[in-house]
Amino acid sequence: IKDTVINFAWEPKGDRFVLITAGEVPDGAPVPPKTSVSFFCPEKSKGNTIGNFKLIRTIDKKNNNAIHWSPNGRFVVVATVMNQQSFDLDFWDLDFEGEKDEKDKDLTANLQLMTTADHYGVTDIEWDPSGRYVATTASFWKHRMENGYHLYTFSGTTLREEPTEQFKQFSWRPRPERLLSKDEMKNVRKNLREYSKTFEELDVAKKSSANKAVVEARRRLLQEWLAYRQRVQEDLEEEREALGLTAVSEERAALEVEDDGETRVVEEIYEEILAEEEEIVD
Repeated sequence: IKDTVINFAWEPKGDRFVLITAGEVPDGAPVPPKTSVSFFCPEKSKGNTIGNFKLIRTIDKKNNNAIHWSPNGRFVVVATVMNQQSFDLDFWDLDFEGEKDEKDKDLTANLQLMTTADHYGVTDIEWDPSGRYVATTASFWKHRMENGYHLYTFSGTTLREEPTEQFKQFSWRPRPERLLSKDEMKNVRKNLREYSKTFEELDVAKKSSANKAVVEARRRLLQEWLAYRQRVQEDLEEEREALGLTAVSEERAALEVEDDGETRVVEEIYEEILAEEEEIVD
């Protein structure tokens, strides 16, 4: 390799790696040179032997200088850290399940850029132990501008952005040991559809139960309101009778209409805007 190697990282639990290189830096250059990000993987081979390593793709004219693999492999974040001019985060998938290019059919990877995000002033990147989430931080220990942290899914979807003054460090809780043996986990993967079907049925039952509880709660509130309204109406009629007035006021009587022998009340509601005020908040 003629260019300078900026960073190199193997895939955890895998045989693929990512390489970041940069050209020569001219003396007195005001900005660092652009970098190139290269992805490598072995060719497919028979048996347990590893095939020859081949270049999957090289992305030129980047500013990336950091490589952070998911603990379980497959997904990798290639980022630019400790840089006030560039702070991009590229989320890559090396086992993309979409269509594979003909030129890559003999390779043990299918590379796909899932999304690109950015976090101004990012200084550190931490995958959670499960490999499902990524935290990026801007530490007060390294600079004092817009400190805080961001949370992303493995595919780069933003979950949370939390600016925090004098934010210093982010650390994930260690993942507990698995309760299942390797054989049990293998059996779960083999019968995943059956397990999924069972859990989906439980979810539907739980959702139906929750919906039923909501309907019952609303029905109970309605009954309480109707009972309250009936009590108030009876009290009002008693008060009018004590005052020597008719049970129904003239105004209400005017609203009552006969409909097939039943009396129903027609109410009209008028709304009028008395004043409007607009306040601009900085």
